[in-house]
Amino acid sequence: MDNPINSATLTGMPELTLEELEALDSGLDLFRPGRGAPAELLAAGLHPPLPVSGGRLVWGFALLAAARTAGLARLPCRLLADLLPARQLALALQLEDRAGAYRWSEKLGFAGFARSAGFALNDLASLIAGRPDQNLERHITEFAGLTPALSRLVDDGELDLRAALAARGLPEEAVTAAASSRLSFAERRAFLALLTEITLQKRLRPEQTAALAGEALAAPRPLQILEQQRYPRLTELKRGWSELTGSLLSGSGVTISPPPWFEGDSIEVRFTFTDRRTLTRRLRALARVERRCDELTGFLR
Repeated sequence: MDNPINSATLTGMPELTLEELEALDSGLDLFRPGRGAPAELLAAGLHPPLPVSGGRLVWGFALLAAARTAGLARLPCRLLADLLPARQLALALQLEDRAGAYRWSEKLGFAGFARSAGFALNDLASLIAGRPDQNLERHITEFAGLTPALSRLVDDGELDLRAALAARGLPEEAVTAAASSRLSFAERRAFLALLTEITLQKRLRPEQTAALAGEALAAPRPLQILEQQRYPRLTELKRGWSELTGSLLSGSGVTISPPPWFEGDSIEVRFTFTDRRTLTRRLRALARVERRCDELTGFLR
């Protein structure tokens, strides 16, 4: 979109009282509340003038709130010609200057403003997402359809939208438990994906899913609990492999690894040595492996 402000749109820069500003239309009060400007900067007028267009305060609500807290009576403003709503939002986004860092709840507000004013929000995607995105409105609609617990996770940056959409069938109690856990971003994503798969696979009722989530999260390794439920055969293979290789190689400095998911026909052997004595110890371990080779290859699928 073109720059929403040009010389033809500027009509003056008076100071307005806080009461006058607070009486203006606040339909663009859509941004995450900020700290505003320090009192001394506000008092000195060292901040952008607040733009006003068509009876609407376009931007500067955080500054207005900070001015009220600081006990100021007036703020400098820029009176603009009547801009179309799309240009008003574009100006507000330019002044806010957080492209690519807006919360989903803020984007939802932008979409509501655009819908009520009858313009396409995708046209402002570069100012919102930092890049053109013709799917922006669709993604915002998807976010709006999330359950409250998933919505909070996505809005707080603790889960991506794609993973949240896949977990929509989970009960709120299970999602809330995952949200308040010690899981990292990647672990939380995997946890919800596994829990969703298990719920569908075993046709669990909501209370059963919630109980499973609680059980897993109470364990030292929550993902391991769910993996055992989701992939019982794979869990059995891992346990058997660990027991056998541990008995053959413990303390030897040699490791042997199966192919991913035990699917394939190649087993990887890894070791290093620095002298003849070390090499001899490694080779003796490999001799034990050779004698049990059939057992090892029997794990492969």
